[in-house]
Amino acid sequence: MGQRDEIIAYLKTGKRVTSLEALGLFGSMQFPARIFELKELGHEVESQLVEVSSGKKVAQYWLKRCPTCDLPGPAKNPFCLCPAPEVDA
Repeated sequence: MGQRDEIIAYLKTGKRVTSLEALGLFGSMQFPARIFELKELGHEVESQLVEVSSGKKVAQYWLKRCPTCDLPGPAKNPFCLCPAPEVDA
């Protein structure tokens, strides 16, 4: 299993992760690059800056949740049975 697979499996559990945590969890030195690749593959990864214990701000990442069933990754998560959201034309 590659880093992207490990990361997306982790995010699908509903957990959030920072780059520093990703280094320990997945051995990923280029975590933002893996997140970019996941987004390019269609995963809806969101992020925000959070303050860590040292007082520094770092990006924290998670999968967008379906507003209907509250599972991570609306319509793109194989466990989410909700219909894809309609797009206004």
